[in-house]
Amino acid sequence: MTFQEAVDFFYKRVNYENFVQIPYQELAKNLEKLRRFLEECQSPDRSYPVIHVAGTKGKGSVCAIIDRIFTCAGYRVGRFTSPHLNNIRERFTIGNVPCTEAEFAELAGELADKLRKKQADGFTFFELTTLLAFEYFARQKVDLAVMETGLGGRFDATNICRPDLTVITSISLEHTEQLGHDLASIAGEKAGIIKQGIPLISGVCEPEPAEVIRETAHRLKAPLYEFGKAFHLSPQPDFRFDYQFSGLDDGFHSVSGSDRSTGADGNRNQTLKQLSLRLLGRHQQQNAAAALTAANLFRGKGWHISETSVRSALQTVSVPARIEAVAEHPLVILDGAHNPASVAVLLETLLEHFPRQSAAQSWRLLFGTNRDKEVGTMLPMLLPYFDETVFTQAHSTARAVPAEELREFFPAAKIFQKPETGIADLIRRSGTDDLICVTGSLYLAAEVRAFLLQ
Repeated sequence: MTFQEAVDFFYKRVNYENFVQIPYQELAKNLEKLRRFLEECQSPDRSYPVIHVAGTKGKGSVCAIIDRIFTCAGYRVGRFTSPHLNNIRERFTIGNVPCTEAEFAELAGELADKLRKKQADGFTFFELTTLLAFEYFARQKVDLAVMETGLGGRFDATNICRPDLTVITSISLEHTEQLGHDLASIAGEKAGIIKQGIPLISGVCEPEPAEVIRETAHRLKAPLYEFGKAFHLSPQPDFRFDYQFSGLDDGFHSVSGSDRSTGADGNRNQTLKQLSLRLLGRHQQQNAAAALTAANLFRGKGWHISETSVRSALQTVSVPARIEAVAEHPLVILDGAHNPASVAVLLETLLEHFPRQSAAQSWRLLFGTNRDKEVGTMLPMLLPYFDETVFTQAHSTARAVPAEELREFFPAAKIFQKPETGIADLIRRSGTDDLICVTGSLYLAAEVRAFLLQ
């Protein structure tokens, strides 16, 4: 099987990432079949420890920071994330390096053969990428795998894993038709990744969803490490922060699949001061705190992660298209914000890191989004901060809202059918001190990023 044949093999499957309406309950029907198929393939996921990460916002960043911390400490880390920006291989990385075309083609060919031999079919695009990730990480003999959920948690394909640690980053309103129309319902779906007796790190701050997660952890006897209770951060000047881990009396389960010692936890009441994080935004500091807690728990069981490794990881980690500066003079910021909570964080970060220096400085917005997003809430949040707005649409997803329809929300906006034409026009007309923000969709940010960095 060639690389292109492998890509076609996946894209011929049902891909809910391109659906406007996702039949969420249908995902549950395949979960047990998926689990059985993985077991028939000798359960490759059992050959390494797994950290399983869910959450409305921040899960991709938490996965990236965990990956970077353990990689800087000398461990071989596999990471599975979605969606990809420009190439399907980005979903499967070792030390942040995507699998090669040859590796992808070989694994896809073998997966296709197994499906035929076992007469197992009907799996979706995302389910098959999950299976490929488990096998790839086993082949690569990783020390640790970090698995990011795709949608929700309870019925997500990644939930067939047996994690050694789970993380829920945050809860806000998104995918309400699938996950529920209130924070408690959404929290209940995300809490579906919590496992009996397996420790959980929670960055959820809102009382209602936090209580749902707390009750689920208590019912399943899962030791719970909550932000603001078991671990804390204190913002410092110059965008630095202090991190403190106070720990719990609960013991942390031994890390299965590892040949490292599991001695007594010697990392209670740890404090790290004046940490510097490459990722922009105070929200990323909270994501980093969750990742630091994951590292701290593993270190307490014999994993060797020095403070030097931690500081190096935080200073070098990158997450493309998450408040990412990709050009200067004018400054171009890409962000995949696609819900009101993410837009609020984006605006807060822009105002904090890039305040206007003069009345002559202009802020310009290139916006495009998808059908299932709250356009009527996001745009009124964004428009007051920008001197000019341009609408466009991503071409890598069928869910993109046509630019003409967006104009109904703001008739004064310009329209460009192609994102690359829109960003080129904005850059051409902007001064060296101006700021251009591209947001509303990760697909849009990915297309503009590819164009600017080609």
